[in-house]
Amino acid sequence: YAVERVKMEIRNLGYNKVVLKSDQEVSIKALKMKVKEALKDVEIVPEESPVGEHQSNGEIENAVQRIQGQLRTIKDGLETRIGRPIPGNHLMIPWMVSHAAETIKRESIGKDGRTAYERHRGRKYLKDVPEFGENVHYLKLGSVGRDKLDSRWSEGVFLGVRDESGEY
Repeated sequence: YAVERVKMEIRNLGYNKVVLKSDQEVSIKALKMKVKEALKDVEIVPEESPVGEHQSNGEIENAVQRIQGQLRTIKDGLETRIGRPIPGNHLMIPWMVSHAAETIKRESIGKDGRTAYERHRGRKYLKDVPEFGENVHYLKLGSVGRDKLDSRWSEGVFLGVRDESGEY
């Protein structure tokens, strides 16, 4: 799963060359090598930071801080709307983390003037995105062309956009 997930995220970045920087932990180094073996069309450059050198991970730590900040914003917005706190072990937290990262990928403009989404897809992301946790109406699967008098819509809660298909 880890190899496939990292491959998917690298492809979604839209670059032909990616530096995978990590600490020197054996398991993470092995993961990077398996990803490199599996991705033949992207140049993967494995890089390890020196032991105890936290400053050499500045870009990585900055990215983590951006995602954490986006996550806090999403969580605060949802807590304000529902009028109660959301504990750190709530089932929505993993969805929030994913949505926070995807939001940054769709909205953050890089040095090349494009977002990661634009680099990967070749176009801007133009859909309106509901606020995380917002009540939404969705089209029921398999309802098109059936039961002409029955409602094809149902209520749900927005948890993010599936990057592979653009589905909400």
